[in-house]
Amino acid sequence: MLGPHYEWDPAKAAANVDKHGVSFDDAIEALEDPYAVIEEDLSDPTEYRDKITGQAGAGILIVITTDRPNNVIRIISARKAKPHEQTDYQRQALP
Repeated sequence: MLGPHYEWDPAKAAANVDKHGVSFDDAIEALEDPYAVIEEDLSDPTEYRDKITGQAGAGILIVITTDRPNNVIRIISARKAKPHEQTDYQRQALP
């Protein structure tokens, strides 16, 4: 079975780098973290979204995604985790 395919809006990806200093390529690394913590993101009532906290080369990241048909994950945003989010990740995810 093939893994997920990732997609995003190129303009949104560029704006994300400007705003948060995190590329969506870094976000993919965090999404593929075997210890990633997945929660439902309730910020948009019109669409089901996941909030994933995972480790990447850029550090611990918070990535917001939504699922699309055919095993496609659309990346909406990515940012570096705040200190309390880093602590939560380390407490929940690391063996």
